[in-house]
Amino acid sequence: MTDKITERLEQIEGTMNAVRQGWVSGYTSKELAELRLEHDRLKGEVKIRAQLGAIGGGYEFTVGELRDAFEKVADRENWKMPVKAFASLRTDRERKRMREAVMFMTGSVPTITRTRGTIHKVVADGYYAAIGA
Repeated sequence: MTDKITERLEQIEGTMNAVRQGWVSGYTSKELAELRLEHDRLKGEVKIRAQLGAIGGGYEFTVGELRDAFEKVADRENWKMPVKAFASLRTDRERKRMREAVMFMTGSVPTITRTRGTIHKVVADGYYAAIGA
């Protein structure tokens, strides 16, 4: 996810620079304002994703790493629902990152069980249960 954000950010910056230099024309002031807004939003997202989100099991994880891990097991319709999914977790760091990600995003403690090979079952109560809703 971070690579796509960085790629889009670079694309926008290239376009804005080309317009400033006079190499490209045809953009309306509204289109340029929209590009600036998207640029600022993406810059903010990059800063947030780079912040330290958790330390667990001797590892440090950024907010971006936690979000990316959680997306692998989150309910596609509503991330606040209970977690019941399978994920490929190859290393000790990946298992600990998944544990921290579920706790960071939902406030509930997951059970992570190896089923076969690198495949693990990840189960947690989810955000709604954690807040008592």
